[in-house]
Amino acid sequence: MPSNIAKRRRSKAKGVQFTVMVVVLPHKECDNPESAVVETGVSIKPVNVDIEEDGLRISLTIVDTPGFGDSVDNDLAFQEIVTYLERQYDDILAEQSRNQA
Repeated sequence: MPSNIAKRRRSKAKGVQFTVMVVVLPHKECDNPESAVVETGVSIKPVNVDIEEDGLRISLTIVDTPGFGDSVDNDLAFQEIVTYLERQYDDILAEQSRNQA
């Protein structure tokens, strides 16, 4: 059996992983200036969903970032998102390194 056919069969059995991050800059109107300076920060909320369509398993992760854009200065919120993405990348790289060894 050719290796590319074997790889396709393994990937179909194993499934596909897909991640979407939702970062929205909201438009807010505020009538009270005292409440306008309250900065709650960003929270990162991943939600995992497993879907099977025509025998193909899909592991979908949707990462929501409520609170992003609520502050006047979003540098800290942006850094939290970058840190999360770097941590995810490091985890995937470590997993792939273990699988190749």
